[in-house]
Amino acid sequence: IDEKTALSEAACNGHKEVVRALLEDGRADSAWDESIALRCAALKGHAEVVSLLLQDQRVHPAANDNLAVQWAASSGSTE
Repeated sequence: IDEKTALSEAACNGHKEVVRALLEDGRADSAWDESIALRCAALKGHAEVVSLLLQDQRVHPAANDNLAVQWAASSGSTE
């Protein structure tokens, strides 16, 4: 598993401290695959992970036609 995949997996599963560690390490790119880590965390309702990812300047919250916001809304997340 590489850093990009690890970040996405951690975000999708709501592992906030793992996401934090990977972002601090600097090798994991939160913008990889049009910010898939953000989209997945939003879809699964992991608000704390979403918030953490949004603090990273590399992440693109509007990537892929605002898909992260759309996924969050479709899953009922309001945070």
